Amino acid sequence: AACFHAHPSIDAALAIRSRHALRGEQVKRASARITGAAMDVLAKVEAKTPWAAKFNLPFCIATALAYGSVGLESFTEERLSDPVLQTLMGKVQMAHDPALDAEYPDKWPAVLEVETMGGQPFEARVDYPKGDPRNAMTPKELVDKFHMLTRDVLPDEKRSRLVELCLGLEQIPTMSTFFDEV
Repeated sequence: AACFHAHPSIDAALAIRSRHALRGEQVKRASARITGAAMDVLAKVEAKTPWAAKFNLPFCIATALAYGSVGLESFTEERLSDPVLQTLMGKVQMAHDPALDAEYPDKWPAVLEVETMGGQPFEARVDYPKGDPRNAMTPKELVDKFHMLTRDVLPDEKRSRLVELCLGLEQIPTMSTFFDEV
């Protein structure tokens, strides 16, 4: 749901949160080291609108740490004014790491360092954001994402039927019958 340049840092935040049962209120500071290309896109964007928030790395990282996901529901006026996110965003720094530039664009690296209120440091590096062919989504993750993205535009039974058809494409003799089934 966010800018692709933000995804490695988001994934790093989600990894730290998951591995260490970390919650946003435990964070003293967070520092994202990113490529120059990512810095060019993300550095000057203020999270003043839901659209702009998709390009604001502190908002994306704070959302990941506070809520454990960064999806379409993350980019709303309500979230922009969330005092928990506002506080956490103020604790997130980002810096260009020239060493990461040597790997870009083959890799889309980012390193996130988080220090807790108790002084405990955590670090995660992501070279390929989730969904990249080199860090593919599992079939379950893909189906869950499809349902999340289409829940407001398709009824449950139609979504389920589309998933069933797509997962069984090799059994469909021609694509014309696929569309008849939908």
